[in-house]
Amino acid sequence: MIRIIATFMLKPESVSKAIQLATELVKATRREQGCAQYDMLQAENTPAQLVILESWKTQADLTAHEISEHFTRLVPQ
Repeated sequence: MIRIIATFMLKPESVSKAIQLATELVKATRREQGCAQYDMLQAENTPAQLVILESWKTQADLTAHEISEHFTRLVPQ
């Protein structure tokens, strides 16, 4: 099992758009082969901080995720 904790500090004016994009990413990613967990969390005291918790069954599954259409489209935004 591969586990990842990805933390993002956003510009305050970007929080709403980032949450919208991350929500789309989470929904699509949860359907991927090998995805055991993919959750987005927003810090209660720091709304501009988002955390993505990921668990993947294999490195191949994670690699496929990193080149997926939704990942390559949404993450750069």
